[in-house]
Amino acid sequence: MNTETEVKIPRTIKDPKLLNGVWRLKYKLTNRMGVAGFSGRLLSSYTDTLTGVPRHLYNEHGQMQPGYFIEKQTTIFNPAENILHRNIVDWLIGHPNVSIQQNQVGLSDKFMAKKDDNPRIELINLDHEEIEDLVDEDFIDKLVGRISQDLGKNCLGIQTLRFVLAKLNMPYIEMKYVTNQTIEKQKLRKRLKDFVRAGVGTKNAKVVVEILDNLASAKYEYEIKEMMRHEILYIANAMYKYEGNPLGTSMDSVVKYFTNNPDFYTEISEILYDKLKLEAQEQ
Repeated sequence: MNTETEVKIPRTIKDPKLLNGVWRLKYKLTNRMGVAGFSGRLLSSYTDTLTGVPRHLYNEHGQMQPGYFIEKQTTIFNPAENILHRNIVDWLIGHPNVSIQQNQVGLSDKFMAKKDDNPRIELINLDHEEIEDLVDEDFIDKLVGRISQDLGKNCLGIQTLRFVLAKLNMPYIEMKYVTNQTIEKQKLRKRLKDFVRAGVGTKNAKVVVEILDNLASAKYEYEIKEMMRHEILYIANAMYKYEGNPLGTSMDSVVKYFTNNPDFYTEISEILYDKLKLEAQEQ
């Protein structure tokens, strides 16, 4: 029996190809007993966001079901090979209590707007996720490769490494190796590469790329921190000051002051780099 033709099962996803692949339904447990304390959860019919009519689940024979009962913490579906799985996955995608990655199926914004803000039930296309992981891994590998370069227009010199690490509020000087910049550069590189790899997905990598794309801002922050270290600037009454003159209440406001007063910035940065040069000679 051609159930879809005779029963006319409504579809959330019109293109069946978007349902291909292996899907995972996962229920996030919150009880202290873990899996042993999970007794199941019934997902009932819901109102279709686009049509406003009740959306029911149908089995492989076109028979209406009261909903879908989640028996296990994790359930695997293969819609391309199983009609029932196809019906379940399509129905779950539109369910307001089930989270879904919109880019995996191109789900309407109206459906996404009705989704729970912090759902305990998650539906993921594992094939799609694997491809995304590969793309993320390639993005991270390319950035790590750039950080490791010694030559070329895209290589990061030791000063650039300092700027980026300073912007990230991470240690940007290895005083133990400051007289051997080859080793110090290796230390700074490792710190930055570890940060890039440590993020969830490409989160940290994208932060670093954004800093590299706006290196002038990072350079200002590095210089301000070095001015503080060399006591050219100081903080009094929650205000950054230079010889008693207020510059701003935050790092951003000091940067803004520098950009609005280029002559002053030139003067004070010359003082800084003279001190840095003298410090290097004394090592």
